[in-house]
Amino acid sequence: MSDSVQPEESSDSMSVHPGYGDGGVPWYLLLIYLSFLVFFTWYVLEYQLPDFLHQGPGQVEAPEQAG
Repeated sequence: MSDSVQPEESSDSMSVHPGYGDGGVPWYLLLIYLSFLVFFTWYVLEYQLPDFLHQGPGQVEAPEQAG
């Protein structure tokens, strides 16, 4: 057998720098996320909550009058 030495892989010893800058979240992604949260909160309070309070569990329907 030959005693060949495998070259050391340099990629294993180097840290990865994906190029996202100094860190943190880009302002436009944060703005989109906050806009979604505001919209979701408004939608739930405007449409879902009243329906849940009027038709949700624990609501007893009034018996119909026979007559």
